[in-house]
Amino acid sequence: MSRSLTFSFDIGYASIGWAVIESASPDDADPSVCGCGAVVFPKDDCQAFKRREYRRLRRNIRSRRVRIERIGRLLVQAQIITQEMKETPGHPAPFYLASEALKGHRNLAPIELWHVLRWYAHNRGYDNNVSWSSGFGGNKEDTERVQHAKDLMDKHGTATMAETICRELKLEEGKADAPMNVSTPAYKNLNTAFPRLTVEKEVRRILELSAP
Repeated sequence: MSRSLTFSFDIGYASIGWAVIESASPDDADPSVCGCGAVVFPKDDCQAFKRREYRRLRRNIRSRRVRIERIGRLLVQAQIITQEMKETPGHPAPFYLASEALKGHRNLAPIELWHVLRWYAHNRGYDNNVSWSSGFGGNKEDTERVQHAKDLMDKHGTATMAETICRELKLEEGKADAPMNVSTPAYKNLNTAFPRLTVEKEVRRILELSAP
């Protein structure tokens, strides 16, 4: 009796899975697996590495847009801000607003709270539970950025991302004149990645302080 072979492939951006199935007929309920396995691309393979980075970038951008839209929609539905306020450009230094609120120098207005939350949606920190933080398949650049953030917190004796950025940029909270000349790219040049848990705690604190 003739039997047929089926070759199956699962093509991913970092590996290709394969299997060879032998069956007596197309509707055979009990086929045999002749062989299976996976071919994993080398970490620094030119094509695999670029595809992996491009996919990561696309997913990050898409998820960030979704987070921001959901936060804005929630604030509009709760009548904390209006739809027009939701569409306004962000504050040039939202980390300064956040730090002032955390230190008790400012009660955030609704529009300021939106600017701050939108900034945190862009900079929500890195999750310590992800694989690279444990050293398995890690991204060396990300690991170095996390360590740099921790070093800056130790240097300034701070416990939050917003306060650490202000200390490093030499911004003093409680001043009458807000630093309108300090833009978001200035803090990005610090090349830091704060732990997710640290960021979550300070966002919760800001929301508690902003509650009516």
